[in-house]
Amino acid sequence: EIISVAEAMASNGMKALGWSYINLDDCWTDPNRTASGNIMADPLRFPDIKDTVKEVSKRGLKLGVWTIRGIYQQALDAK
Repeated sequence: EIISVAEAMASNGMKALGWSYINLDDCWTDPNRTASGNIMADPLRFPDIKDTVKEVSKRGLKLGVWTIRGIYQQALDAK
């Protein structure tokens, strides 16, 4: 789906008008983060996030990701 959006943005003139980012909301992260709180891509939605970034980049766009600042609750609970 993300690649389809990138293709549409690159081909319908949005890129030419200055649009350069496709931003993912917080649903890109793994809901079962490690206890350390490390931010990881959801392996079901993005089995290869690096490949997604490469495919978006091939179309002259950038992939942005949203994340919450601070420490995840899992990390706090694990001390």
